[in-house]
Amino acid sequence: SSFWEARFIPDFNHNAVVETVLVISRDISEQRRSEGQIRKLSHLYQVLSNINQILVRRLAPEQIFKQAAEICVRDGGFKFAWVGLLDKSSGQISLAAQTLGYEHYSEQVLLNVNSGARFGPTRLALASAQCIVCNDVEHEERLELLKRELALQAGFGAFAVFPFLVHGVALGVFSLYSDEVNFFDEDEIWLLNELAGNISYALEASEKDRRLSQAASVIESTREAIM
Repeated sequence: SSFWEARFIPDFNHNAVVETVLVISRDISEQRRSEGQIRKLSHLYQVLSNINQILVRRLAPEQIFKQAAEICVRDGGFKFAWVGLLDKSSGQISLAAQTLGYEHYSEQVLLNVNSGARFGPTRLALASAQCIVCNDVEHEERLELLKRELALQAGFGAFAVFPFLVHGVALGVFSLYSDEVNFFDEDEIWLLNELAGNISYALEASEKDRRLSQAASVIESTREAIM
């Protein structure tokens, strides 16, 4: 879409009656797009800041997932967010957190993903350990017909899947949805990859804390047995 700015300059005769009007117009589409991009990036920086604040609190993973998804929708202008975790033994993906309003969509997507269907964006993100961006849901060839129809019915124009890497291995995904086609550009993807990396680091720290706690329990049990 294009945007134009116009100025109207009337020309009066000696009776103070408008005889002609000079119209000066200019295309401000690029300016509007730049302003929209700045607003979008500002929202994402706010998301990054708010999620980093919860990460330093060393919360349990399930709390991190829930709060991160809520922050993305509340502060980032996303329509929907969900987090899935990979079970390495079964290869199945389970829902760890989601925002409200699209529970039926996430349920159907996970059923499809876990049914042995061909690799879609979620499986591709896990297999490649890289983000997968679908900027035009209606024409996305990597989406099976069912998932495309579900996404369009939900009003999604674009979505992206960001993997969580724990010690270099993809163990989950963070999926974000927008109602805008072509929502994700290079700047947004870079910031959201940064976000996924920060969450991955927090998960590694949580795993380290868990192991240290287990080791401490074993040492304490051994000490009590000796005494």
